[in-house]
Amino acid sequence: MAAMTFEDIQSLIKAAVQAALAGKGNSERARLDERHFRRVDKLDGQNWKEFSFQFKTAAGAGHGKIREILDDIIRAGKDPDYEMIFNDSLNNWVGDEAKTLGSELYAVLSSMVVGDAMTVVRGVANGDGWDAWSR
Repeated sequence: MAAMTFEDIQSLIKAAVQAALAGKGNSERARLDERHFRRVDKLDGQNWKEFSFQFKTAAGAGHGKIREILDDIIRAGKDPDYEMIFNDSLNNWVGDEAKTLGSELYAVLSSMVVGDAMTVVRGVANGDGWDAWSR
């Protein structure tokens, strides 16, 4: 086996740094991990204030901007303009990432609610977590 040259070592270091930086960019796209929600009490329709605080905190731990969006949706009222919320809050954060996180949010919400709250979440037929949260 041939000895590594200084240029070979520099190339390896450069590749490792580039890979680490690419991985850092993906950390903002962290998935909503169920571990963040383990201490959140289920919503039974009676404890919205406590549930919403715990849920937003847990979701925010999973993705840096989700808590801000959830707050904006609540402030927007009954029929929020999601495009405006995503554009204002997230500097044009629309498209696949918003849809993916919306689907993940729906899955988490559906596992965190029971009774009347489950009926509301189940009523969002398209599986959009942003819409389920607004209801």
